[in-house]
Amino acid sequence: MVAHRNRKAKGALLEKMLVADLQESGFAAERIPYQSGRPADHTDGGDVSAPLCGLDFPIECKHHKDGFQKVYAALENAPAALVKQNHKRFSVICWRLDDWLELVKRYEAARCRCAPSISEAAE
Repeated sequence: MVAHRNRKAKGALLEKMLVADLQESGFAAERIPYQSGRPADHTDGGDVSAPLCGLDFPIECKHHKDGFQKVYAALENAPAALVKQNHKRFSVICWRLDDWLELVKRYEAARCRCAPSISEAAE
C-alpha cells in the first residue's frame, strides 16, 4: 500500500510541476481533481487541463524511472516523437515542452491576429 501512495504522490508532483510550467508560460492550466472510483487507466479527462488553441485540452501525465529511454533518444534529434503499435494509429507521444509551448504560443498569436476585434464583432 505504501508503494501505491508513493506512486500517487509522484504523479501529483509531476502534475503540479506541469501546471506551474504552463502557467509560467501564460496558460491557464489546472490539475483535474482525482475522482475516487475512477479507474487507474481512466480514458476520459486527463490529469491536467489547459485551454490551448481554442480547446479545453486534457493532458495525461506519466512518469517512469527509465521507461522512456527510446523516446528521449529520439528527442535528441527532433522536437517530437511519434509512436505506432502494430494495428494502431500513430500517436504523438512526446514533444519537448519548450518547443511545444512555442508552437502553441505562435498559433495563439496568429489566431488572435485573425480574429475580429471586440468592437468589430459587436457591429
